Amino acid sequence: MLHILQIIHIDKNHLNHSAAGFARLHPYLSIFCLFVGMPFFILAAVFACTSAVLLPLALLLGWL
Repeated sequence: MLHILQIIHIDKNHLNHSAAGFARLHPYLSIFCLFVGMPFFILAAVFACTSAVLLPLALLLGWL
């Protein structure tokens, strides 16, 4: 268990370092990704999860 936590910690540090390097090299693109890309992907994830639950339910109940 401790080994798994260490791997997660190392990967988290690597991701933080990579994101900081990207933001240093491409400041305008990183701001665009932060304020446009992330909300879009969150909205897409909510849509996908909602559709995965409600579409089979709608088919079962004859709403489609």
